[in-house]
Amino acid sequence: IGQPAVKIPSGTIIKGQVISSDEQGNFFRALVIQDETAGIQIRVDGFDLFEDYELGRTVYVDCEDLYVGDFNGLPQIGVEDGDGVGRIPSNVYPDVLIRGVAGEPLQGAPRTIGTITNDDINTLITVTGVEYADSELGTTYADASDPNGGENSELQDCSGNTLIIR
Repeated sequence: IGQPAVKIPSGTIIKGQVISSDEQGNFFRALVIQDETAGIQIRVDGFDLFEDYELGRTVYVDCEDLYVGDFNGLPQIGVEDGDGVGRIPSNVYPDVLIRGVAGEPLQGAPRTIGTITNDDINTLITVTGVEYADSELGTTYADASDPNGGENSELQDCSGNTLIIR
């Protein structure tokens, strides 16, 4: 965990397009939005968020009483939770995440392993010229015995550069 969470200044509203989906269990209780400058995860105590916040939908986030922090280097917004960022309560988030217009889902910016930078964190990218590392052959994408757990996987390119994905 990085630095302690910081309260977002009163009156702040951010706008972005939804680039994540919890429809198939990905991005559990979170939305990820991005604009032309960056992306950020919004921690939400809700399920089936994809029904109201589908890919491509513009979302305005009323940041009153919200905090920004990071978890393992991933920036996120939510409520104060000790030194970290907790999930926005289910009875509150519909007033915090204001639905804008539906739009076409964004296309991932093309990247190779060598061109990925910290600016790509929480943004939609398409990694080209990669395959799963030999060590991944015969393994699964997730641990079936732990439905809340995730597994890291390693991608590699033809030059031997690697990238961990989750």
